[in-house]
Amino acid sequence: MRTAGILPEDAPDPRAEGVENLKLMPIPVMGLVAQPSLEDTDAVSPSYSGGDGGYSEMTASITYTLWRNPDDRSDPVNLAVLDEQTRRSIEEAPPWPQPPWLIEHVERMHYPQLWEAVRTTWTRDPSERSTVQSLLADHVNHILMNLYRQELWPGSNPWD
Repeated sequence: MRTAGILPEDAPDPRAEGVENLKLMPIPVMGLVAQPSLEDTDAVSPSYSGGDGGYSEMTASITYTLWRNPDDRSDPVNLAVLDEQTRRSIEEAPPWPQPPWLIEHVERMHYPQLWEAVRTTWTRDPSERSTVQSLLADHVNHILMNLYRQELWPGSNPWD
C-alpha cells in the first residue's frame, strides 16, 4: 500500500493488510528468535510475482527495531544516527491530526532498524535462482542497493 498527501486521522494501518496477505504464503514465514535487543513491530513486507497460473514466487521480509540498551529504552545509546534533514523531518509534527500508527512509525524512525533483516521466499518451480545461495545473494544485493547506494556509488547511482 502506498500513500501520499494528508492521511485522515482514521486511515487504516497498512501493516494489517501486509499481515493478512501473509496468510497466502504456503510455507511458514521465518523470523529471528525473540530477544530483548530486537523488537518485531509487524513491519512485514510481502512481495508476490506470478501470472495467469497463480503465484510463482512469494517473499516476506521482516524488519526489526534494534535496542542497544533494551533495559532502558530512553537511553540515548538507543537512538539512530540521523542526518540533520531526516531528524528535522521526523521531529516537525504537521499541523493536522495523524493516524496513531503513523505517529508510532515516525517515532520508531528515531531508533535503528534492521531493515528486512529476515526474508522468507517460496518458489513454485525450484530453479538455480531459488537455491539458498542465490536467495541469500539476492537479499544482500537488495539491502545494499536500497540502503547503501550513496556509499557504494558516491555522487551517482548504479544505473549511470
